[in-house]
This record gives sequence, C-alpha cells and structure tokens, in this order.
Amino acid sequence: SPHDPDALYTGTYRVYQGFDSEYPLWDPISEDLTDGLILHPRYHSITTIDESILAPGLLYVGTTDGNVWIGEEFAWTPINDGLPDRYISSVKASPSDASKVYVTMSAYKDYDFRPLIFQSDDAFCAGA
Repeated sequence: SPHDPDALYTGTYRVYQGFDSEYPLWDPISEDLTDGLILHPRYHSITTIDESILAPGLLYVGTTDGNVWIGEEFAWTPINDGLPDRYISSVKASPSDASKVYVTMSAYKDYDFRPLIFQSDDAFCAGA
C-alpha cells in the first residue's frame, strides 16, 4: 500500500489483506471476484491489484476471466460493463485524477495480438 507500508494485498479468486510481519496473516476482504465457481471451478484468478494513491483503501482488481472491480474492504462493484471479455493484464488508478482508471487486456489466447487499452473518466465504469 502506498499509504501504509505495512499493508499488503494479494489475490487468488478473492482479495486478501495482510500486514507485514515475519509471517503475515492473510484475511479475505472480498468474495469470489472471478467467474470460477459459476462457469468452471478451476483456472480463474485475480491477475492484478492496484490501490489508488489518492484514496487510501480504494482498490482496483482485474481477473483472468475479464472482470474488473472497484472496492474497499467488503464492498466491491464490477466495472467491466462495455469491455470485451478478455484477460485483464493491468488495472491502474490514475496518480493525478481520482475519477480516472486505466485497464489493459490481453487477447493472445484468441489469436488477437492488438493492444487493448481502455481509459475511464468515471472510475465506476471502466468501459466508458
């Protein structure tokens, strides 16, 4: 976390928060953010997590199955409406504008090698 050097975030199919120690305890702070349990019980995971440098605790999450989420502890909102259903390679909060978010995707598994980059000026709708 850019706001608390002892706070750490990681993900599997949900987001976990731990605090720096020799053996951090990882507490889940989200439900399943993937389509894994709905579509297939395997191979769905979180690929990217970013905390806004302007808003402590505001996280953006991307997944292998094309989901993008904005959230704070235990309150998560999907923001991938309007985006293609592709692997999310990165989600970044703007360092200068709290309402901006950037999303990059990869479609190489579908033999689509074009760069897929999206910007939203409304942080609650990445597909804008």
